[in-house]
Amino acid sequence: MKRARTLIISLLVCALTASSCGSNSSQTSGADSGAKTTDDATASNDDQTNNIEVDEGLLSTEIRLPLDLFTAGTEGNVTPPTEAELQASLDAEGYDIDATINSDNTVTYRMSRREYDRFKKDLKEGVDKSIQEAINNESNIYKSITYSDDLRQFKVTVNRTELENSFSFFAFSIVISAGFYQAFTGVSENDRYVIIDYVDERTNAIFDTYDSREDES
Repeated sequence: MKRARTLIISLLVCALTASSCGSNSSQTSGADSGAKTTDDATASNDDQTNNIEVDEGLLSTEIRLPLDLFTAGTEGNVTPPTEAELQASLDAEGYDIDATINSDNTVTYRMSRREYDRFKKDLKEGVDKSIQEAINNESNIYKSITYSDDLRQFKVTVNRTELENSFSFFAFSIVISAGFYQAFTGVSENDRYVIIDYVDERTNAIFDTYDSREDES
């Protein structure tokens, strides 16, 4: 059993990034298109995050999500994991989390508040790793990246010429990863957003900004 198939943290940072979900999104070259990579594929993933619910109680936390999220980004006739597989994967990773598949094809994760804090920490580290890998894979374009702890505001320093001549899906990856992180950390749908400032490494000036809230207006 592959952990990336059943463990939600791995799923978020692997199966739902542009490089692994085989997005059909179209993009033209240029700084503006490099920043603004939201399209039908992004809208589809927004629908997924809208179906994630986090209920933080005084002593415990429940996360409810669609079962088909576990097969997102895959091709062919892929069978979702069983409840036993989900539980076994969580147990193998050392999580004290109970997994239940509900009759409406959703999954509920139940955990203590302490375990939820650990879950969020691991999720953040997974997103960090995903972003760093994207930078390493396109090091001719991306030079550095900083971002707020809530993964809402990003500052991306780039080789502007290389970016404008590329078909990079890095911004798409950020929007998806950050959106799922916010959803799983309990940010309500109306409060989720991502702002990406693109900085020219030569002038250290912002030359383009992407704001996901503009796509909703």
